[in-house]
Amino acid sequence: MNTYTAKKIGEVLAFTQVGNETLVKGEIALNPALNEEVQQLLSEYKNHETLIIENASAHNTLDAVNEKAEKTGAKIRKMRDLYLAEDDWMDAAELHEWLGFFLGAAIVHWTLVKGAAESLGDAKLIELAEIGIHFHENFLDTIARSIKEIGRESAQA
Repeated sequence: MNTYTAKKIGEVLAFTQVGNETLVKGEIALNPALNEEVQQLLSEYKNHETLIIENASAHNTLDAVNEKAEKTGAKIRKMRDLYLAEDDWMDAAELHEWLGFFLGAAIVHWTLVKGAAESLGDAKLIELAEIGIHFHENFLDTIARSIKEIGRESAQA
């Protein structure tokens, strides 16, 4: 595995970590909107983090992956914190809007990793990327359905 691929894996690790942090911080506002799905999402993010770290360790790229995850995570957190003011963390609509941006970007990054994995013929990394893509696509679908209901309810208030 080359440095480029290791860095891209570091980026998806950052999305996994920031996704987890965002759900933890926004859990109170999201739980009613997501029908108590937050705990399952948190569990899946933790599992993804473990799988990514195991993959990086197996390729002896853990240092490069962690270094890139730290840098990318800082950028994502900065973007999130620009979008979400402190009081927005209690607003399910604002959190859903942010998650729409975030999840779309996560899907694109995981798809890039899948392309690299296919080029390398790395079946385990392909499988990991497919897990990441599928998870984020499903999460985005959930967010889209949920925010539609928020819109309906808010229009009637």
